[in-house]
Amino acid sequence: MIEAIKKTIKVILDVQTQHNCTGLSTLKLFLADSNDVLVANVGIGYNRELNVEGNWEDLKEYPRGTKEFSLSRLKGPVWSLKGKKFGNYEGYQMEPSSNGNEDISSVIISSEPLTEEIGNWSMIPFQNLCFFNHNGGKPKVEIKPFDID
Repeated sequence: MIEAIKKTIKVILDVQTQHNCTGLSTLKLFLADSNDVLVANVGIGYNRELNVEGNWEDLKEYPRGTKEFSLSRLKGPVWSLKGKKFGNYEGYQMEPSSNGNEDISSVIISSEPLTEEIGNWSMIPFQNLCFFNHNGGKPKVEIKPFDID
């Protein structure tokens, strides 16, 4: 799947080059089956740049319509909430994981935290991949930088 995502990015870069496109391209991709979830939070900056500079929290303070604000949208994280008892717990609709990755049975992935309390949410940074693997009842979570080259 990682190679397919790399090929997709390269196709986008080729099309942008062919048509002299200099805008931003965001790819926030979620792939899942009954055991695994792969989240890719990747994108291409202005002028087909892969190593986009700037901190998304600083960039989002710029006025809407500026290049900096647009970069904040590109560089924004994807959010995940890990827990158990999905749909059967107070305001969260899921009991947050209290033991690291040991007691996870559910994962919510979204573009922003979906609850007022964001302390249990984790960020998947820009140009990173995250793997959630059920691993036969012993869940594993791995976040790693995505090397497009």
